[in-house]
Amino acid sequence: MEMVFDNSLPESTILLKVIEATNFGAFSRTEKMLAENNIVYDEDGLSTISDEAEVIKILFHVIILRYSQKYRRALEILESMNNVFDDHSNGPQRLLFLLEKGFCLKLIRLETKSYLIDHNNMRNNDKIREEPFLIINLLEEAMNVARTKLSTSDNSAREIVFDIQTLIIEEYMELKQNASVDEQLRQVTYVGNPIFKTYFWLQIAKHKLEENNVDDFHSSLDVASYAVLNNDNVLLICEYYLLGAKACFDELNCKDFLICREKIDKLLSKTLFKNDYSSSTAAVSLYSTIISSWYDQYEALCIAFADKLLKPLQIRNTTFERCPDPKWSRMMRREAFRTADWRNMRGYITEEMVLANLFHLESKTVKIPKTDAYLTYKINGLYDEGKIDCLVFSSDFYDLVPTDKILNSENLLKQLSPVLKDVGEEHKFEQNISQIKAEYPDIYADFLLPVENILNAHSIANIKIVSEVDFHRKILGKAAKQMTKNDLAIPSGHCYIQYSSCTLRANDTIYCYVIFGRQNIEFEAIDLKKYDLTVDDFLEDISFMAEGFDEVPEQESASEQNTESQEEENKVTIAEERLKTLRRKFFKILFEPIMVHLETVTCLKIIAEEQLQYIPFSSLLISDDDEMYLIDKFEISFVLSVGVDQIFQLNVPSSQSSVSCKLEIFNTEKIHPELEEKYDLGYSLTDIIDRLKNENVRFESHPRATKKEVDIFFDCRKHSQPTIFHYAGHTFFNEQEMQDPYALSGCMILQHENGKKYVDSMLYSNQIAKYDLRNIKLAVLNSCSTFK
Repeated sequence: MEMVFDNSLPESTILLKVIEATNFGAFSRTEKMLAENNIVYDEDGLSTISDEAEVIKILFHVIILRYSQKYRRALEILESMNNVFDDHSNGPQRLLFLLEKGFCLKLIRLETKSYLIDHNNMRNNDKIREEPFLIINLLEEAMNVARTKLSTSDNSAREIVFDIQTLIIEEYMELKQNASVDEQLRQVTYVGNPIFKTYFWLQIAKHKLEENNVDDFHSSLDVASYAVLNNDNVLLICEYYLLGAKACFDELNCKDFLICREKIDKLLSKTLFKNDYSSSTAAVSLYSTIISSWYDQYEALCIAFADKLLKPLQIRNTTFERCPDPKWSRMMRREAFRTADWRNMRGYITEEMVLANLFHLESKTVKIPKTDAYLTYKINGLYDEGKIDCLVFSSDFYDLVPTDKILNSENLLKQLSPVLKDVGEEHKFEQNISQIKAEYPDIYADFLLPVENILNAHSIANIKIVSEVDFHRKILGKAAKQMTKNDLAIPSGHCYIQYSSCTLRANDTIYCYVIFGRQNIEFEAIDLKKYDLTVDDFLEDISFMAEGFDEVPEQESASEQNTESQEEENKVTIAEERLKTLRRKFFKILFEPIMVHLETVTCLKIIAEEQLQYIPFSSLLISDDDEMYLIDKFEISFVLSVGVDQIFQLNVPSSQSSVSCKLEIFNTEKIHPELEEKYDLGYSLTDIIDRLKNENVRFESHPRATKKEVDIFFDCRKHSQPTIFHYAGHTFFNEQEMQDPYALSGCMILQHENGKKYVDSMLYSNQIAKYDLRNIKLAVLNSCSTFK
């Protein structure tokens, strides 16, 4: 990049900031930087560009797209530029062009692998499926360019060759071509001190582990450890810790095994997951393609560890007699569940939810007078500069209020210093807003005015403004420890059941956890092979149950002689029989192994991952006579994860609210024709309003809700009466197709207005997240795919 982007170019400075931001998950900040610097280009003229400055801008744009996880679009642009970056083009530019192509193809392959089964993705990736050596060919061509067109006396050129050789080794490892890996290793030319080649040594460690060469695996990992923590790539450090956990597994080192996992958690929580933009489309993609797969591996390692602890000890091919260790084995299974729950939870838990949980716990122990409150101010997100949030904490409520003030951490403390107080032992509150307004009008305008209405609404008279460090250490510190020690809030007769798909593809196995408490977890490994099922057959059966009778098999020749209506009737009968058979079979697969643990249970909360969530659990047949469904035996509900549900339970008010809520119902009568045709959404959803008119229910209807109308409705909630929002309409979820920068992972498709584009009727969840919705007491999405 340094060879292509001259320091005099504005793109050079932006590029470094973008790479830094995306390394820590600030994807929306990346897009903001691009918008502020007006980085635009003409797509229609891509293939005819000859001006070198314009070519550099295109390369810049491609790199930004890839770093923002929009690698499919980046690859499209690169494919259209083949004639610009031919053999006669500038050496560094062609080198960067080839490398970017390879990186995009690697990411698309990784995306395809991250889904259990996605035939559409596979069809769209014929190039990767049919030409497994395509990426290697690109890398070898790039290495040839580096050797022939870059200055051989330049150390940076030799460094590039070494890095490309490492990437080629990684590709052969991906293809399980161990002989080719060894051959490439013999050709590697070291540059400088090899101890600082962290990425290289991590690849060697993975290769040696694949070969079951345990001694060399440990040696390579030891070499990588020298410099890995000096690396600013969070994902690389996490990969090192994952390999470290595998080394501890080999040595049966339980303590360090758990420490490796804790380090990954803390690192991700302080970087990618702490960032205020961590729910952008790019972060969703990064999580689903890379990070969740680490936790899949760690969960499987925990279960393997638990089994290993019940067998004779074997280290480095030497077997030792020893007593089984059921205590540590049970602990490792609990750790496996915790890993699975953490993996599910990260997609939904925000910093605000974690703080709310801490506030809820601490409000029971910190004796704050009812008319007083603590205030502290923090920078939103990970960086040392950004918009300031105000945390409000009293005995009856807690809130996080955004302000428009932008400061760095040093200036934040400097500006607040006249009003900062120590927490103290007795929680005395001697400040009030009127006093600060009179003495420090600038501080009032910047920091207190945005929260004044909230404080007045809760009759807060006195406040104490403290530093963020004191706030977390002296007020929330005890609560943080308490939250990790407290048992799960699970009533008698209730339990969670979690079905994990972490080894479904690799081992045809589903991990099932039955959770009664933090220390009381039962585990079953459900092996599909015992039921003569392949993973593809299993997932196809799920699709059939979820989608209805669309996949009806063709009839034999005898039935073809019947009339058309008889044929349809026969098809339905066959489909119904298949559905009943599958409902019985899935009960035997998923519930019979754990029924022994459910003898005293009356209520189930089910967590199902990936495609497993589409299983119609409630309608599974318990009896062979088709007379009893699972819902007849248990009360059943579905939650995203145990952690999410527990936070929700902790924050439910202890007493029933007597405040009446206004019911607002939104519908759509027609949507944009393109969306209607593309997603088969050509039907009206206004029946609910017609039905409610005949009931004794007071509500306000919005039968043709446009995006503008819904936008105004949400924007006005801050000062409205408590409301129930009910949307009966179309929703859409598909991370892969969403190109709009506002996309989180889905959207509401609202009323089409003549003359407008279809995107003008789509309200994305990332937009909804910006509204102040404190007065919406309940929100109902009555539409498709809303679990996601």
